[in-house]
Amino acid sequence: MIIESPLDIIFRDLFYRLRAFAGGQDVFLKLEGFNISGSIKIKTAIGLIEDLERRGISKPHKTVIVESSSGNLGIALSLVCAIKGYKFICVTDSNATRANIRGMELYGAEVIVINDRDPDGGFLASRFKIIDGILRSDPNAVWLNQYDNPANKRVHAEQTANEIASEFNKVDWIFVGAGTTGTLAGISEGLRHKFPAIKVV
Repeated sequence: MIIESPLDIIFRDLFYRLRAFAGGQDVFLKLEGFNISGSIKIKTAIGLIEDLERRGISKPHKTVIVESSSGNLGIALSLVCAIKGYKFICVTDSNATRANIRGMELYGAEVIVINDRDPDGGFLASRFKIIDGILRSDPNAVWLNQYDNPANKRVHAEQTANEIASEFNKVDWIFVGAGTTGTLAGISEGLRHKFPAIKVV
């Protein structure tokens, strides 16, 4: 296989059979960690940016992409924006690891780390306040808003769910790690079309 871009390094059909993990049941692990940037979030990042491009909202070398992330999505967006020619600002907080922050910076992202907690003890409202300030001060800034963006879910309904459905004739259970739940929602929505009785955890 010859690729033209790092964004093509996505392993869509790589599964590992976990033998003797659950008695006589077949259990498979989808190996998304081998993707470029190290996680499934490269699909999310590409999907969010390409959604903006399809809608004519973003323009390379002019639009500033803004998002809130502590880790994998921020790293993936840093890579995608660097390749596509967008400035990327990631708003995170003191829970983000130094390795994740440095990973984003190595791809050229500007990382804003906040330390002030919200009244409820978290950081999300404080992140949103910083993002709002960026949007008000820079007319070229666009917030991807992974929390409320249908493209977040859609990319996994159209890609990840279909990758699983194409590999297996029967899927009884699917286990998905969840943060903002875009990945979970997309995979479960997509798989229910082929496997209506699937149980999603």
